[in-house]
Amino acid sequence: MITKEQVWKGLKLELPDDELCKIFQDDEYEKDDYYDYDLLMGTLYKAINKEIDFEYFIDWCILVANCYNYTKEGYKTKLGKLYHDVGYFFDGISFMDGYDKKDFMESVAMLKHYDYLIKKAKKEISGPFETNGVERILIFDHCNRTNNSSVYRVFIRDYNKKEWELTYIDDNDFEYDENINYSFEDEKHFYKYFYEFYDNEEWKEVHNMKF
Repeated sequence: MITKEQVWKGLKLELPDDELCKIFQDDEYEKDDYYDYDLLMGTLYKAINKEIDFEYFIDWCILVANCYNYTKEGYKTKLGKLYHDVGYFFDGISFMDGYDKKDFMESVAMLKHYDYLIKKAKKEISGPFETNGVERILIFDHCNRTNNSSVYRVFIRDYNKKEWELTYIDDNDFEYDENINYSFEDEKHFYKYFYEFYDNEEWKEVHNMKF
């Protein structure tokens, strides 16, 4: 079993790559509360700014993915499921073929949303995940094989003007802004959001909102 002290050294980038590889290959880890948003986001930015070796970063992502199966929160709790989802998210990042800043910025946007969901589950915050009163909710729709990109159905909701829009966005045509909050939801939530907006007479549907 890998001790929590060893895991934390790996998470904090305090181990050489060969030792990092040894511990992420283990079958079991000591349980602990491994979630640390600042550490995760800080390491993402180290990779974005090329302050750490790309291959080392990939190995670090695998450690995150593995150790987040051993948090103190059980899988049946909402918080435990979110921690597991964060681990699965970093497992996905570990399959990056090479440095791609655009992909990294998407990862930053997604990690911010996970942190919002975790804080909400802990009842530390409430309300929508918005920026300056505007909420942006992305639901994956399909792959654009022409551009090897992802097309999303997007709900934009402006709480200041009481306006909303449903549109499509191809991520080949935009880059995630680190100063804007984006929510990423599953297909099963599409109609929930649609009727939440559509059936509210206080809100006006428009077709000229800036994403």
